[in-house]
Amino acid sequence: MNTILSIDLDILFSPYVGIYNKDIFNDKSLEYLWQSLSKTYNIWDFKINEEFLLYIKNILKVYIPQVKTIYIGNDHSSILSAIELEKNNFNIPYLFDIYNIDYHHDVVYNDNQ
Repeated sequence: MNTILSIDLDILFSPYVGIYNKDIFNDKSLEYLWQSLSKTYNIWDFKINEEFLLYIKNILKVYIPQVKTIYIGNDHSSILSAIELEKNNFNIPYLFDIYNIDYHHDVVYNDNQ
């Protein structure tokens, strides 16, 4: 069995991710989204959740010595690209246990997703 750990860094912005999710529009630019949010909120009040940052740092301390490569992706589908790049290093058959740390489900917000 092959094991993969996936960490979505949006967890570092909890509880603010919930605010962003409420106002997300995939057909709008990032600039538009931040301008929209800044009309209602002081975006400088959005701070990194230090508790979750510490958890992630501790997890990485344990796993970094155990792996050769860490991949950083733009979204959850990036994990497929990493798997493709590492396929020669996986045990056959290609069965995976994927552990995902995330603030929210990231599934089906609108038709584009």
